[in-house]
Order: sequence, then C-alpha cells, then structure tokens
Amino acid sequence: MVDQVMVTKSCDPHDNPPLYETIDSDAFTALCTRGSPVVHFEYAGYDIEIISEQTVLISLND
Repeated sequence: MVDQVMVTKSCDPHDNPPLYETIDSDAFTALCTRGSPVVHFEYAGYDIEIISEQTVLISLND
C-alpha cells in the first residue's frame, strides 16, 4: 500500500513518514483477526480505505 501511494505521488518512500507513525499496527492486526473490518486513515496526503484483504482504495485527500 505504501508503495502504491509513492507511485501515485511520484516520490521516494523516504520522503514520507513510516506507516507505523500513522496507524497502530497492533490495533490493525487485532481488528483483522476479528473479521473483515473497514479501516480508514490518512497517509502522506491521501485517504486510505482498506475494505478487505484484497481491496485497498487510495484517493487524494481534499
């Protein structure tokens, strides 16, 4: 997902903060073990929405 944001943004991955500074990976893992949650957060100027294990939507943050 981070790679896709960087491709969309045309920048180096090191130009943005690490994903772990944006979303708590332990909390995310806990949510995923309890089913298929929809998770929404902002990262590097983009809205990220994880709908399922195989569906991630990335859109420019207004």
